[in-house]
Amino acid sequence: MLLAATLATAHRLVRRAQRTAGERTVEADRLKASTAALEADAAHTSDVALPAVVRLVRGGWNTAAALDQVPPPRSQRHRKLLHIVAATVEEQGQQAASFPDGQRPVARGAGGGDRAASARSWRP
Repeated sequence: MLLAATLATAHRLVRRAQRTAGERTVEADRLKASTAALEADAAHTSDVALPAVVRLVRGGWNTAAALDQVPPPRSQRHRKLLHIVAATVEEQGQQAASFPDGQRPVARGAGGGDRAASARSWRP
């Protein structure tokens, strides 16, 4: 009798552990799929959307029109980043166009300039 009760209890515990393991496997698979989708969205944003929007805005398109031409990222934060970059490039283009010929500031290359000052002056 004691052996039967012990076996029955052990069987219930094993079944519960199997259910829990199955649930965790499903959750792990869901998280992997979610991570893969986020990675794909980040790759699309950095490899396709950002370069395309920058090229369009530098080519004379306004921010809204350029953003309409590029498939938007799924992530709200990536869409916000794309908008900020497009607006910043458009603003820089307008500022550059406002300088009289010969009065435009000289852009510093990768080897020169105060990068810390440049980073401080950037605003989203």
